[in-house]
Amino acid sequence: MARMCGLPASNEAAMRQIDQSLRPTKAQRASLEALQKKSSEMGQFLMASYLKPIEATPAARLDAAADRLTAVIFAASNFNIALNNFTSRHSDEQKTKLNSLR
Repeated sequence: MARMCGLPASNEAAMRQIDQSLRPTKAQRASLEALQKKSSEMGQFLMASYLKPIEATPAARLDAAADRLTAVIFAASNFNIALNNFTSRHSDEQKTKLNSLR
């Protein structure tokens, strides 16, 4: 499903790249693992919200679209909390390295 949306199937490669580039401390590694877990959880949450069948009526489709947007906002907010927790534990040099990753 992720590939159909143009997304990578897993975030493992990105997390490995972050780990190798930043060389995190024990506390930073814990926040990286929490970020990876939250990313996976929110990805699964979004997949579930998008796998629902298409509604038959226009009004029902609008309601379903609103539900999906709410799901995206929820997932983005939850991921953002984990991301902020992760980045707040890094030095300016580490943040620069993190921002330069692709």
